Amino acid sequence: SHELRERALSKQTHDSTVDLLHDIVFDTDLWNTNALLKSKKRKAAGADVPTSVEATVGRIGTWRGAAAERDHSAVSQADKEAAAEMYLNLVRRFEGMKSNYVTHLAALVGVQRLNARCELKNRVQGLGRQSLAPVLALLLTLPHPQA
Repeated sequence: SHELRERALSKQTHDSTVDLLHDIVFDTDLWNTNALLKSKKRKAAGADVPTSVEATVGRIGTWRGAAAERDHSAVSQADKEAAAEMYLNLVRRFEGMKSNYVTHLAALVGVQRLNARCELKNRVQGLGRQSLAPVLALLLTLPHPQA
């Protein structure tokens, strides 16, 4: 989406966070590959150029989660079970990560918090991975263009 692209290209976002999100949704190893390609040793050797953030964000934008079909009447029990399995796997994966990685991912996908005045705020620091893991997993399992 346009908002994801803007957040990914902002100065506050690390390229590695975008790579990590790509690895999570597409089960790749872009984070390690690009880290290796960006290392000083590889640059000096004239190695391949790392995948650009622009290209990675474009690919992430194609992600439709477990329920690409939005017509509720067309969703089978097997589709629901696949979505539940994806959700649980993502929760486990996020809970096993370092808290700062989960916080960066939450900021990248645009997780917001509701404050006491019922205002949405873009601040996710201090929530911790136990709070953010289910939210991120839900957003990635059933993404919505307006979410």
